[in-house]
Amino acid sequence: GDGWSANTADDNPGHIVFGPYATDWPARSLRADFRILVDVVDQRSERVSTIEIYDASANEIIAQRDLLRADFESAFTYQTFSLPFDLSERAGNAMEARVYWHGISYVRVDQVQVYAP
Repeated sequence: GDGWSANTADDNPGHIVFGPYATDWPARSLRADFRILVDVVDQRSERVSTIEIYDASANEIIAQRDLLRADFESAFTYQTFSLPFDLSERAGNAMEARVYWHGISYVRVDQVQVYAP
């Protein structure tokens, strides 16, 4: 369909989005915007996914944010979650934007954008 998804009936917890191993992101402060939806929204503090920026060259997560079921405003409606990060000392490293799915809710990601704020 319109993105990458995981559901509790067919999938095991893990990364549903990863890449692109970009070596040309500028060595400065950046922001990644992840557009994600879930199936059920309520006030439970269950962790449904984790968004990350990963330096594959250094084997290091450099920015990370857990997304809870309660962070979403509406079921089956895309919402943008931002993650700031700094590449000042990482020029030329292979970088990934990743979404880890924790296996407790249907999750779909349709877009990840990285840019200078």
